[in-house]
Amino acid sequence: MDTNQSEHVRSATAIEHPTGVGRTPDQVLPRLRIEVFGPLRIERSRPDGGVDVLGPADLGGVKTKELLELLVLARGRPVRKSVLVEHLWTGGDGPRHPMATLESYVSVLRKHLFTDGDEARRTLVTMNGAYRFDTGRIVLDLDLFDAALEAATGPRHTRLPRLLRAAELAVGDLLEDVHEAAWLDQEREMTGERVARVHLLIAADLLTQGDPAGAAHHGERVLRHRPYSEEAHRMIMLAEHSLGHTEASRSAFERCRRLLAQDLGVDCTTETEELAASIDAGTPAAELIAERWPAESTARRTTARLRRADRRDPTRALPFVGRRAELERARSRCEVAAAGAFQLVIVRGRTGMGRSAFLARLAGLVSDTTSLSVGRATYTPMDSERPGVPLAAALLDAVGGTESATAAMAYARAPFVDTSDTTLHALHRLVAAHGPLALLLDDLHWADADTLTALEWLGRNQPTLPLAVVATVRSSVHDGHLGWRAEPVALAHDVIDLAPLRTDEASELRALDLPLIRATGGVPALLADSWRWIHAGGGDGPSPSLRDAVLRHVRSLGSPYAGLLRSAAALAEPFTSDHLASVARMPVGIVDRSVAELCRADLLERHGDGVRFRATLVRNVLGDAAGARLD
Repeated sequence: MDTNQSEHVRSATAIEHPTGVGRTPDQVLPRLRIEVFGPLRIERSRPDGGVDVLGPADLGGVKTKELLELLVLARGRPVRKSVLVEHLWTGGDGPRHPMATLESYVSVLRKHLFTDGDEARRTLVTMNGAYRFDTGRIVLDLDLFDAALEAATGPRHTRLPRLLRAAELAVGDLLEDVHEAAWLDQEREMTGERVARVHLLIAADLLTQGDPAGAAHHGERVLRHRPYSEEAHRMIMLAEHSLGHTEASRSAFERCRRLLAQDLGVDCTTETEELAASIDAGTPAAELIAERWPAESTARRTTARLRRADRRDPTRALPFVGRRAELERARSRCEVAAAGAFQLVIVRGRTGMGRSAFLARLAGLVSDTTSLSVGRATYTPMDSERPGVPLAAALLDAVGGTESATAAMAYARAPFVDTSDTTLHALHRLVAAHGPLALLLDDLHWADADTLTALEWLGRNQPTLPLAVVATVRSSVHDGHLGWRAEPVALAHDVIDLAPLRTDEASELRALDLPLIRATGGVPALLADSWRWIHAGGGDGPSPSLRDAVLRHVRSLGSPYAGLLRSAAALAEPFTSDHLASVARMPVGIVDRSVAELCRADLLERHGDGVRFRATLVRNVLGDAAGARLD
């Protein structure tokens, strides 16, 4: 180390140590703090109370630096000498006697890290055919990060400081000065995922606590690690909407759409499209935030608050209408579970059919009319990489504030490890001790494999468990089959399909006249937008944002379907597949199959010997936008 670099020497302070990370009571305070976020940096405390700072050039050479990085990132686990040799000398360019050279490098590394030989050997430990770092004798910023993340549980107002501490530690990429190291790629990927998740959680907490500017900042931090994270893009859209920056919110959506299309060749998910449509429709930011992050309370209190808010201001939300038969089917299954029989109910519906609203209504209904404790959670695209987390969150929501909360917390951590018999039986014990429970899981199509494995295990092995699981699943025109494992549907005790509302159901919305109801085709999302438009004094006809939402939805179907619908909008109704094929200049067989898919998607419908648009609103918007590029 260059002793003339006085900026690397500072007064000693107590080197922090994550509680419970490998330290025993009889061990001395660690004298080394190693930072692997950003470039490698080491702080070494001196007997006189000062601190020396060592950088990558202060470790005796390139290979000794690589050796330290390999051992430190093993996090206290032994690393076999053969593995170290393989990573240090790739491509067959190693020394003639690699094991002897490795041992000499270990000796050099000890001398550069420590001034005391005994301490060096106790910290960088020689084992039978391996080496390891004693993590109880060092402080590693990666351990501190994980400890802060592990402690960030509980209500948002208590977890936020711990999340912010974790974010402060993750100041850069893992060992960002190391290039082209294959052994580091997986560790970087996993760590980057955790760092991105921290910033997402911070953004969500700040947004719900009234700091949208901070939320936008942390959303941008996510994109540094995960530029294609739609959850982060949606966070920024919501934050800008909360700040009243309408154009910035639209720009955030366009950035997401453009990035996915140009780099990955894919469209935004329907969740992102729906959020953009809601923002364009003028839906209050507070309402959109409440839908995504409900208050940490029981479903009954949450539902009651929303009902009171809707009574105070009828423009806040579309009143829930219809679905009586479907709700009663789901509620009756919950009653069966209350009597001691596991029930799995799948609620299917395409985009705009009101799956989340159905689940919210069911939560209040089950809370008010049955003995089950209700827990809710929503899956997102990121949850395919977060084993079991929303399922555990739903359990916590159901048993929070009871003696079972501690057990639920333990289960919440277990799915990160595996879905072993131990973990699954822990789930069984928790439900058996605190049942009957109803877990309402929204957007199960984003679920991870561990969640689906747990549901399958419950269905096959625990028929008398007092638990009801009601899960919504999105289906789309693209689905020739389910885009996720089909076992939950096969094991479901009931599968409820949400179709467009009947005219008599939608007519309960007295503010909407019958022609407009018919024009929407009974699609709840279109009804909701029309409701907001009328209550905002927008007058007759569809709102501009509703027109934009229709066009975005058509584009999201893909070029073949979008082009076909554009051609169909120019035809008199009803039209035949032959006529449509001639106008669209497509083979009749392909048009026949495409029309069948669009009928299943509730965009077209059979009428006599021909076909017509189910919602005249869609036909009219496409006709008015004849000059727009839909494909």
